[in-house]
Amino acid sequence: MISMKGSDYTAEIDWDKDGHPVEYVTATGSVKFVKDAIAVITAAVKMIDESSFQHVCAVYNVLGITHIPHLARFVGSGRIPSTTKTAHIIIASHNTTLQLVCALIAVSNNRRLRTMEVCKSEAEITAAVQHWRNLPDRTREYTVNNV
Repeated sequence: MISMKGSDYTAEIDWDKDGHPVEYVTATGSVKFVKDAIAVITAAVKMIDESSFQHVCAVYNVLGITHIPHLARFVGSGRIPSTTKTAHIIIASHNTTLQLVCALIAVSNNRRLRTMEVCKSEAEITAAVQHWRNLPDRTREYTVNNV
């Protein structure tokens, strides 16, 4: 597990306890600086890249975040870290701007066809992860090269 602390926020990054290719990023508090948000994303992407998994579901649970800086312009500039191992992104947030940014991240990589789901509660996160895990392997592994 990776734990990160800022002056007003905490973030934990960990793999699914049952060994499934699901990475959970859980953050609480208030993130004031873009560099802090990008640092958490960077740590999550690095953990995915260093794993033996080839197709990962990344769950960003930021229901406990009260403020996050605007990240959309960093997606377009290519300064948001990304990995082709991420096949599905689940974002748990009530913030519509953050949901949009996650949608941009989901489609910004040129090879991986990522899917994305928005959740607004812990129960919805659990259901979304289970739905992704129930997909056939071919669906989870799909890339543009498979066309």
